[in-house]
Amino acid sequence: MLHNALVLGALLIVASLAMIVRARLGLRLYMNACAWPKVSAVIVRSALRSRNDSDGTSYSVEIMCAYEIHGIEYTTSKHTQGLSIEEPEVTERTLALTYPGGKPVAVSVSPSNPAVAVLNTGYPEDMKPLQNFGYFCALAGAASVVFGVAGTLWN
Repeated sequence: MLHNALVLGALLIVASLAMIVRARLGLRLYMNACAWPKVSAVIVRSALRSRNDSDGTSYSVEIMCAYEIHGIEYTTSKHTQGLSIEEPEVTERTLALTYPGGKPVAVSVSPSNPAVAVLNTGYPEDMKPLQNFGYFCALAGAASVVFGVAGTLWN
């Protein structure tokens, strides 16, 4: 039983790290999009994608923008995940309709690398709860490891 607590704790810690890293990357992308300078761009492709699996159908939107800096044309498909937690399908459809091909937009460009840009489509609402759940799982995993180690030492 104590061995199970150690294994469960280790698995929770690994899973929590993946959740925390994913959430932090999404939040950092949004923060960069807010802070970096903006340039004019145009949507060159916008497509709603769906995928069916055992959990049902999930949706994602692909948005590609073209922009020019100092006479060099670049493209980016990075955009913030301005998603509603409650209805991701509706949000993805709305993003696809809000950013159709040919629409002029502004993209935020990295000051240190003009090839890196992001379209700010809104605050990633789903990242903060994911990060918090990751912290919870890390705490639960650490508690499980401590319980397993303490039990092993106690015996």
